[in-house]
Amino acid sequence: MLSQQETFKLGEWSPEAGRYVCLTCDRLGTPTAIDVDDGQAFPFCPACKAANRVEPDQLFVRERDLASLKAREKDRWREIMKTP
Repeated sequence: MLSQQETFKLGEWSPEAGRYVCLTCDRLGTPTAIDVDDGQAFPFCPACKAANRVEPDQLFVRERDLASLKAREKDRWREIMKTP
Protein backbone atom coordinates (compact mmCIF):
# COMPACT_ATOMS: atom_id res chain seq x y z
CA MET A 1 0.00 0.00 0.00
CA LEU A 2 1.33 3.41 -0.94
CA SER A 3 1.80 6.14 1.63
CA GLN A 4 -1.05 8.65 1.95
CA GLN A 5 1.49 11.23 3.09
CA GLU A 6 1.70 14.11 0.63
CA THR A 7 4.90 15.93 1.52
CA PHE A 8 8.25 14.37 2.29
CA LYS A 9 11.22 15.82 4.15
CA LEU A 10 14.86 15.74 3.21
CA GLY A 11 16.31 12.39 4.30
CA GLU A 12 12.96 10.58 4.55
CA TRP A 13 12.55 7.36 2.59
CA SER A 14 10.57 7.54 -0.63
CA PRO A 15 7.40 5.41 -0.51
CA GLU A 16 7.47 4.88 -4.27
CA ALA A 17 9.65 5.58 -7.26
CA GLY A 18 8.75 8.70 -9.22
CA ARG A 19 9.27 12.40 -9.82
CA TYR A 20 9.09 14.70 -6.84
CA VAL A 21 9.04 18.51 -6.86
CA CYS A 22 11.00 20.64 -4.39
CA LEU A 23 8.44 22.95 -2.73
CA THR A 24 11.08 25.58 -1.94
CA CYS A 25 11.98 25.93 -5.62
CA ASP A 26 8.33 25.79 -6.69
CA ARG A 27 7.37 28.61 -4.32
CA LEU A 28 10.29 30.68 -5.58
CA GLY A 29 9.04 30.27 -9.16
CA THR A 30 11.63 27.79 -10.42
CA PRO A 31 10.06 24.35 -9.98
CA THR A 32 12.68 21.61 -9.84
CA ALA A 33 11.74 17.94 -10.12
CA ILE A 34 13.98 15.07 -9.12
CA ASP A 35 13.65 11.36 -9.79
CA VAL A 36 13.70 9.25 -6.64
CA ASP A 37 13.72 5.45 -6.47
CA ASP A 38 11.50 3.42 -4.18
CA GLY A 39 13.05 3.33 -0.70
CA GLN A 40 15.67 5.96 -1.52
CA ALA A 41 16.24 8.81 0.95
CA PHE A 42 15.29 12.22 -0.41
CA PRO A 43 18.51 14.06 -1.32
CA PHE A 44 19.19 17.78 -1.22
CA CYS A 45 17.49 19.50 -4.12
CA PRO A 46 20.24 20.14 -6.70
CA ALA A 47 18.83 23.58 -7.62
CA CYS A 48 18.62 24.65 -3.95
CA LYS A 49 22.13 23.37 -3.35
CA ALA A 50 23.46 25.29 -6.37
CA ALA A 51 21.69 28.46 -5.14
CA ASN A 52 23.09 27.90 -1.62
CA ARG A 53 19.57 27.38 -0.20
CA VAL A 54 20.41 24.18 1.64
CA GLU A 55 17.79 24.02 4.40
CA PRO A 56 17.21 21.02 6.67
CA ASP A 57 13.43 21.46 6.35
CA GLN A 58 13.22 21.04 2.57
CA LEU A 59 9.95 19.46 1.45
CA PHE A 60 9.16 17.43 -1.63
CA VAL A 61 5.80 16.49 -3.13
CA ARG A 62 4.94 13.97 -5.82
CA GLU A 63 4.74 15.74 -9.16
CA ARG A 64 1.24 14.33 -9.72
CA ASP A 65 0.03 15.73 -6.35
CA LEU A 66 1.41 19.26 -6.76
CA ALA A 67 -1.69 20.82 -8.36
CA SER A 68 -4.07 19.49 -5.70
CA LEU A 69 -1.72 20.64 -2.91
CA LYS A 70 -1.60 24.16 -4.38
CA ALA A 71 -5.39 24.27 -4.78
CA ARG A 72 -5.93 23.30 -1.13
CA GLU A 73 -3.37 25.90 0.01
CA LYS A 74 -5.18 28.57 -2.02
CA ASP A 75 -8.51 27.56 -0.47
CA ARG A 76 -7.01 27.72 3.03
CA TRP A 77 -5.71 31.24 2.40
CA ARG A 78 -9.11 32.36 1.10
CA GLU A 79 -10.71 31.03 4.28
CA ILE A 80 -8.12 32.73 6.49
CA MET A 81 -8.46 36.08 4.71
CA LYS A 82 -12.26 36.21 4.93
CA THR A 83 -13.50 39.05 7.06
CA PRO A 84 -16.54 38.47 9.27
